[in-house]
Amino acid sequence: MTTDFHAHWLPQELARALAERRTAPFIETGRDGETFHMPVGAIPFDAEFSDLEARLRFMDRHDIARQVLSLPCLFGLDGLPVEEAAPLLDLFNDATARAVRQWPDRFSGLASLPFDDMQRAASDYRRARAAGLLGAIVPINYFASIGHMDALAPLLQAAEEAGGHLFLHPGLRAEEAAVVDATPYPDSVMPRRQLDIQHKVAEAMATLLWGDFLTKYTGFTLHVANMGGTLPLVVERMDQTSKLRTHEAVLPSERVRNAPLLVDCSSMGPIAITAAVACFGADSVLFGSDHPIYRSDWTLEAVQQADISDAARQAILVDNAERVLARWR
Repeated sequence: MTTDFHAHWLPQELARALAERRTAPFIETGRDGETFHMPVGAIPFDAEFSDLEARLRFMDRHDIARQVLSLPCLFGLDGLPVEEAAPLLDLFNDATARAVRQWPDRFSGLASLPFDDMQRAASDYRRARAAGLLGAIVPINYFASIGHMDALAPLLQAAEEAGGHLFLHPGLRAEEAAVVDATPYPDSVMPRRQLDIQHKVAEAMATLLWGDFLTKYTGFTLHVANMGGTLPLVVERMDQTSKLRTHEAVLPSERVRNAPLLVDCSSMGPIAITAAVACFGADSVLFGSDHPIYRSDWTLEAVQQADISDAARQAILVDNAERVLARWR
């Protein structure tokens, strides 16, 4: 059965706290139900985010053995000033640790950290590992460049020492969250937003693959959301540029395929999954759905429809996740 490495939840105690806020992120109750207001945009909010008993029934219907639960960085809690963020994130981390203890065979959990105070983030990471959580979720924009990534040094050192798993998810750095533009796109907001997210994910992949990160840090596992962004569609162009101009000793496609990191297939279709397997190799692709923001059944169907071998499907749906989980059990 499948493990979903990209699944989100929002515990009821955290939802109640967010309902008392009046600035993003907050939950608003209206005539048509509840809405979660993020720093940019809003989504419907309902019991599907918080009810793990119902979540288990959903998982059983779709043959999903385990979800790795996290709080989406795009919700904006981890970028708040530390005095606001810490109490809210403590609610999430403590509730997630309880859920993992209650259903150890069905849920794993990733901590959410207060990135406004990186020393506190490192301390909270150690506390989360001691409480039985798998690791933590990290905003992708911290990997926009090697210089931006340097800010994470205390957290990365904590992960190197404590082990565990880091999940790089679309989201803002703390200093960006303070000045976020609620209307950053002049038109065609939905497609531009999706393109922007995928571009930022690909930028993070470049930082990871062309810097010394993957040789400097070997004490934890790591995966990147959304199939590594646009990288699978651009790497062949990178190869041609290398052959004609930069003459790298290792072609970009070889560097990408041999890198010790994983990507997930959240919210992607069969074309993207086929491209990712060709780019990274099936052993580097985790199943992830972005449930309940996106639909797990769609992603499961996309893996089945992708033009890949049955062995590649088995790797994506089962084997790769089991390899990561076995390391940190």
